[in-house]
Amino acid sequence: MPEVSDFNIEEFLSGSCRNAYNFFGVHKKVLFNEEGNEIFRGYIFRVFAPNAFEVYVMGNWNSFESLEYRMNKIHESGIYELFIKDIKEFYFYQYLIVKKDGEKLFRKDPFCFFNDLQYKQYSKIFDLTKLNLPPDELRINEFTSTNRPISIYEIDIFKFKKNEDLSFYSYGEIGKTIYSYLDDLGFKTINFKNKSLEKGTYLFTGFYSVNSLLGTPEDFQKLILDAHDKGFEILVDFDITFSNFLTDLVNFDGTDLYLKFKTNFKEKYKLDLSKGFVRSFVISSINFLIKFFRIDGIVIKNLNECFSNEIEKNEIAKFVKDVNDIIHEKHPTFLIIGEEFNDSFYLTSLHNESLNCDLKMDVNFYKNILNFFSKDFASREKEILNNSISSFFKEKFLLPISSFGDRTIVNNFFGDLFSKIEQLKLAYTYMFSHPGKKLIFMGEEMANISTFNEKFSFDLSLMRKENHSGVYKLVRDLNMFYKLEKAMWFDEFNSQFLNRISTFDIDPNIFVFNRKAGNSNLYFVFNISNNTVENFTLPLENEIYLREIFNSSSSKYGGPNLLNNTLLKSKAIDGKFSIDIKVGPNTGLILKVVE
Repeated sequence: MPEVSDFNIEEFLSGSCRNAYNFFGVHKKVLFNEEGNEIFRGYIFRVFAPNAFEVYVMGNWNSFESLEYRMNKIHESGIYELFIKDIKEFYFYQYLIVKKDGEKLFRKDPFCFFNDLQYKQYSKIFDLTKLNLPPDELRINEFTSTNRPISIYEIDIFKFKKNEDLSFYSYGEIGKTIYSYLDDLGFKTINFKNKSLEKGTYLFTGFYSVNSLLGTPEDFQKLILDAHDKGFEILVDFDITFSNFLTDLVNFDGTDLYLKFKTNFKEKYKLDLSKGFVRSFVISSINFLIKFFRIDGIVIKNLNECFSNEIEKNEIAKFVKDVNDIIHEKHPTFLIIGEEFNDSFYLTSLHNESLNCDLKMDVNFYKNILNFFSKDFASREKEILNNSISSFFKEKFLLPISSFGDRTIVNNFFGDLFSKIEQLKLAYTYMFSHPGKKLIFMGEEMANISTFNEKFSFDLSLMRKENHSGVYKLVRDLNMFYKLEKAMWFDEFNSQFLNRISTFDIDPNIFVFNRKAGNSNLYFVFNISNNTVENFTLPLENEIYLREIFNSSSSKYGGPNLLNNTLLKSKAIDGKFSIDIKVGPNTGLILKVVE
């Protein structure tokens, strides 16, 4: 733990500090005499409150007597410090900030490492050295680039599984359940959502603290280290609007120190990233998650909610680029995904003048899927599918199929339940066939039909129902093919590796494209109608053989089993090659060129 003489305060104030957590917050300290014998031990408290007149520490070690432990101002910028001996870990504490006019403000610690949600007004002492890892465990994302298959399972750990009394699973219990489930399903990248569907519940309860309802910071660290041992990589949501606990920073030292007022959003405040120390505070929190929890990436959320004018938009853009450059300089394989942002900026490194995110969440893809499949067959705008391919190569996109408010995706589709599920299987086949990385929200892999609410968790009993288990098997197999077939992921942001064959011009209900990479040469065929097409003539460039390797209508997936079982040989008519294939209703096929 650095002393004030070791900490570069100017870096913190200017916005270039990367590890402010090593100095601020509460840290264990042991004092020794000249002979090297321990005199006493305790904790040192440090807080930044530049507009305070006086600052005190109060806690349950002194029955919260507010004026007993006055902090020392150790720097003119407004840094206060106090060492208190013989206090113990897990004691509650808070700061009493006295303004120049005498008004008293009771505040939680912005650098709190542990929050106990039963006592929301207090922070909790935690010995951060317990999270230190030996050198052989300092594993950061072993994957070398984004030019690989990436399919992400987005999970709400408060809703995945609950005990019979509806209490939450602990971090340890979650790990035992999730990893075996997702290993079978074929997902090796997990995104822990921050904001839960459980009302008012968040994974992160501060910029430096995880939710204590599920365990300690040590338990959360073990959850991630166990994931690494089983071959998973872990992403977490990083929401710089953090509306759930920005209220702890409001009027912190009697002024809007960390925040500024919002003018056009429901939440009243947002981080003031024009201030250097606020930027240091936020960037340090990302490094904190990397250093102590070994996360493999972040999803930067709600970027469009961070600005209300051109100046703020440019501030956010610069900040996001700085985050990417700073984190990637030290951790080049750390995965940073940005949500939708203003179209005047490119988020990903596909462009020279970008903000250098690794991937961009393509929210429009999901909106278009919903828009397309929510309408009756006669009203569907077919250009949605065609335009999805045409506009894809602008960014390095991640394609999400996630929750829509409190409704699951299948409940938004047109038709009866059987028809909805058949269309969902078609949608998944289209997503996995489409260039771009993949993301599915918890429960959507088995066509979850129940609305999440505060009483119930993810309904695993759906696995016992044929239609729903069929969707699960389909997603599992698509994950397998996605990893096995190089054409489905290699250099996918290069338009040269995709060839559109039919954009509903050969048959008004059939969409076809071809993707090649090495010896993986695949044709993807989609029937968007509710009718079987018995003999679709697939045009080809030369004489080839095709084998159907995937069919979403297979009985294995609960469908009508309208398959092309034989090896398909092209025919030549007037020097033009083609193959006739059968395509069932609401069906996606993958055909592979074979020798």
